[in-house]
Amino acid sequence: MERRPISEQERSALEGFLRLEVSFEQLLAELDGMIEIQFLPTQRLFTSHFELVEPPIRVGPADVDRAISAYRTGTIDDRTLVRWATMLILNDAYLWDEDDDETVDALHELSIGGIQGWERLRNPPAK
Repeated sequence: MERRPISEQERSALEGFLRLEVSFEQLLAELDGMIEIQFLPTQRLFTSHFELVEPPIRVGPADVDRAISAYRTGTIDDRTLVRWATMLILNDAYLWDEDDDETVDALHELSIGGIQGWERLRNPPAK
């Protein structure tokens, strides 16, 4: 598949996914084969056929807080949370500030361990 620029409609779907307004399945359908993602037991594989998204879609602490809140209210489940975080980490369309270690750490923990991973990050065991 040949690389191409992202359309406004596709960008809107990616932005909606960040805000949890578009489901993972809806996003994949909207992007119509332009991204491929696989969740394997020990790894995640991601391929994008888009050119670099400019400007990138910004991800920040408020986005993580929104996702955690949606999980706590039952709006999304742990699987959805994992897929959401994984998409944000692997997809070049999303970008966070270089000095925003908290957001990066939270996304990684959510991607790997779901809500339990995030809670371990927030409440490390006492030594």
